[in-house]
Amino acid sequence: MKIFYTLILVVFTSLGTAAQCDKVISSVEDPGPAQVTGSTLPVDTKKMDWFFPADYTRLVAFSGSVGSKASHEGVDYVHDNKEQPHVYVHSIGAGEVVYVREGCPESSLFAHNNYSRECGAGWGNHVVIKHGSIYSRYAHLRKGTVSVKVGDVVFGEQLIGEMGNSGRSELRHLHFEVGTRAQLFDPCGMSQNFDYVYNPSQLNYKKRTGIDDELAEDTAKVVVYHDRNAEQITVEMPAMHKLGQVKCIELYDALGRRLYEVAVSGGNANSVYRLPFLARQQLLICRIVTTKLSFTRKFMS
Repeated sequence: MKIFYTLILVVFTSLGTAAQCDKVISSVEDPGPAQVTGSTLPVDTKKMDWFFPADYTRLVAFSGSVGSKASHEGVDYVHDNKEQPHVYVHSIGAGEVVYVREGCPESSLFAHNNYSRECGAGWGNHVVIKHGSIYSRYAHLRKGTVSVKVGDVVFGEQLIGEMGNSGRSELRHLHFEVGTRAQLFDPCGMSQNFDYVYNPSQLNYKKRTGIDDELAEDTAKVVVYHDRNAEQITVEMPAMHKLGQVKCIELYDALGRRLYEVAVSGGNANSVYRLPFLARQQLLICRIVTTKLSFTRKFMS
């Protein structure tokens, strides 16, 4: 008799005296029930800035009747152009990452996925972000590309991963959901439903600021570190980059509270910025605002 074992790896980080999971890494197939369609998004969503989560070649719309199980629980942003090897996925707005599921395989980017189709409840590798009273879910992400973890504070249009074909998927696309949930997400648990899902087209999206492949690659090359000897934060940009002129650099703590802000002028060939900052043993988030986009870097001071 053959005995099969499935590995579930839960990654922990220490937050004070309590332990919390950064993410759940598992190839387990954990199918779940369909989610119920809600009526109208909470009022506070109209006061926030929302951005499209990804570029796409075509889309499949949300479908569902209020009070019944949705027939399509979100919007599918499909990108079937094989000449574009990487399609980046971004947060639709400011918020906190509350759940990350990784470890779901994919057999191909542009064909029916044959591997573990119910992994992550069919969502495959996915990220859930809390924005005030609502949540957003980014599903079918490409294995090994998720760049955020539970507890991360993100900003609108921040890079969180790449479009993939994991889970119950037929070709590369982002399945994007907006929902509400009364209970908090369990960051150490298996995949979890929203209480209600809503048509994402209800969000008042702002025009994308243009994080395309070229800009995303330049963004990934930016380095931020704390020089304790000189008591300063150093931001190093690529010598030749297309991110636009740097306008402002801000520092936040892990709860998203702004600690420091400076308007930038000059710089060493528009590539190196040194900012005075006195802080020790803090989790810091550096937000860099340029004329083309804003993005963050997380580091331990």
